[in-house]
Formats: sequence, structure tokens, C-alpha cells
Amino acid sequence: VRTERCIRASDLLDRLSPRAEPFRVGEWLFRGHADHRFELTPRVLRGSEPDAGIRLGEPGTTSERFQQSYEKRLLVRFRHVLNEQGLRLPAGTDPLMSFGLVQELGPLLAGSEEWPSASWLPLVALAQHHGVPTRLLDWSRSPYVAAYFAAKGAIAADSRSARSSSNQLSVWAFRPPVVPMLYQSQLRVFYPSYGDNPNLAAQRGAFTLWMSRPDELDGPVDRRPLDVRLVAELQEFKTAFGYEITHLTLPVREAPALLRELQLLGVHAASLFPGYGGVAESLREEWLLDQLEVER
Repeated sequence: VRTERCIRASDLLDRLSPRAEPFRVGEWLFRGHADHRFELTPRVLRGSEPDAGIRLGEPGTTSERFQQSYEKRLLVRFRHVLNEQGLRLPAGTDPLMSFGLVQELGPLLAGSEEWPSASWLPLVALAQHHGVPTRLLDWSRSPYVAAYFAAKGAIAADSRSARSSSNQLSVWAFRPPVVPMLYQSQLRVFYPSYGDNPNLAAQRGAFTLWMSRPDELDGPVDRRPLDVRLVAELQEFKTAFGYEITHLTLPVREAPALLRELQLLGVHAASLFPGYGGVAESLREEWLLDQLEVER
């Protein structure tokens, strides 16, 4: 993993330009973090602390089998409530999924397939996009979208004491292997359908997923971040299968300037969240940036 430190917002945007090396070659994915110390770990594998009312994992879970059981029960509950509310289900969702059955058979549901299997992925992606913790990790195909979420998150979490040069936001840039499975990799890159999700389309969303193999069911839950897993896999198979990861950091004090620069590029709440709510949030952003400039 290569780390690059940027000093000013304009430096980061120049470095992230699609015209800059190495982003002109290959398909790159980008992810923004409000704090550069955040790891590339999916929410459901980060631990067991409550988050927005949804547990991030079965408390005390050490077995992959029981962790998968918990995730399946949560997803089937999500599907059950969607259906009860008359909301459209993802294409390919099994209409025979029974929440009650899943609750009863929980630990037995971890079967012979990789997890999450292809039949579950559309439901997993929908749940992830709406805040349910899953094994998916959100990315964007646009570096500017990732920079927006990093800056927005940094400002939201900021305080006067935190707004110092020692605190950094960051953008991860990842070029995955073209066909990971050819190299026995457990990495998958998932590009969901944008047809029914205007927010995901506007944000050019994509997901990465580290598949769990059936032979790992009775082992411990693997909570290592994506970059650590990739390095370990590379060492195991002794093959350079063509991925790159770069971690670009920027002082948090530059977050307001970064949002201003992104607005000039047409990247703001109104463009990333199409609809009335996005427009209203865009106005709130402008007001907040004006206030921060006055404070400075």
C-alpha cells in the first residue's frame, strides 16, 4: 500500500484527477474516509458495538458459521419488512425466504456455497446501500465522489480541537485485478444495477466483497481489512495479479476548501442525491461552508 500526503485541497484533487498517473490505466475504485485511521473493513465485521440500532455482529461471535447465520437472519428480516411495506424487491430474490424459518434454522443455514452467494448479492447490495451492515464495502468509480464523502464526513465529525494539522481525512484508490478468480482470489468486485437506484447511479457506486469459503465455516471470523487480506493472499499464492492500492491523506482543516473545490466540479449533495432532499442538503452545505469561513 502506497501512502501519499497532500497538504492542500487542490493538491489532493490534482492527484485524483482522471488524467493523472496512474488513473488513466485500468478500472479504479475510490473510497473516502473522514479519518485516515479508518480501515477497509465492512461494517458487519468491525465488531459488536451498536450502530444506528443495528448490531454489527452477533455479540461474542467467534465462529464464521454463526456469524453467517446472524447476517442471513438480518438480511431475511430486511427482505421481510420490504415485502410487508409493498416495496420492490431486488430481481432474483427468492420469494420462499421465510423469516420464521431462518430464525429457527439459523446456524444450519451456513451451507456448501461461498458467502454471500450470487443469489444473495442483489439483496445484500440493496441492504448495504440503505445502511444495513453487510460484508460489502462501498466504493465509487469517481475519485471526486469519494473525496466529497471524506470531506463531508470530516466536517460532520469535526470540532475545534480536532481541526488541527495532526488529523487527516483520506481517499483510498484501488485498482482490483481484472478477473480475481483466475488467481484463486476470494476478492469479488460487484457493480450493481443502477436502474432502480438514482442515488447509486449518481454516486457511480460499486462494492468489493471478500468471499467466505465453505471450508472456513468452522474457523474464526476473519475481520482483517481488505488491504491486509490482499497482501496476505499475494504472499500465499506468490503471484502478482495486478492490483494497486494508494492511500491519499489530507489535513482535516482542508475539508471545507475541498468541498468548495468539489462544488466547482459539480460534485455536491444535489448532484449525488437526486431529488428535493439533495437540493435542500446542498443549500445546508453552502450555509455550513459560509459559517466555517467566517470562523476562520
